[in-house]
Amino acid sequence: MPPPQAPGQNGKSTNQKHVAIKRKRKNKTQDNTIARKDVTIARKDAIIARKDAFIARQDATIEQQRNQIGSLEETISKQAHRLEGQRFLLKDLTSEMEALQSENKALKKELASKSSDNVATEPSTAQSRLIKDTASDNNEA
Repeated sequence: MPPPQAPGQNGKSTNQKHVAIKRKRKNKTQDNTIARKDVTIARKDAIIARKDAFIARQDATIEQQRNQIGSLEETISKQAHRLEGQRFLLKDLTSEMEALQSENKALKKELASKSSDNVATEPSTAQSRLIKDTASDNNEA
């Protein structure tokens, strides 16, 4: 027959009870540690998800800015082409203007020489007007 047991031992020695209690505590501590790690992992996953969303927004913004830069480059290219055309027209107009100015100078010289030749024979413009005004006044009277 088995030896008599002390009350409350239920067939286990005191040492075995302490070992069982330690195991339960250890398992509970491990379970708590695992639960804390799970919470930490969940928080980190949420942070990573927010970072991924932020990066996606940045990528979209960068792509939009690249498109804007492309549009601006196209506009700049068109403006440069227009500027070249305007420079060409300006050069052409400048040369025409210089030609007209030189022609104008030549005509002024010619007119001055003709006018100096006609001074002795023809009355001046002011004298011509005076003569015409006088004649018209006489006709009205």
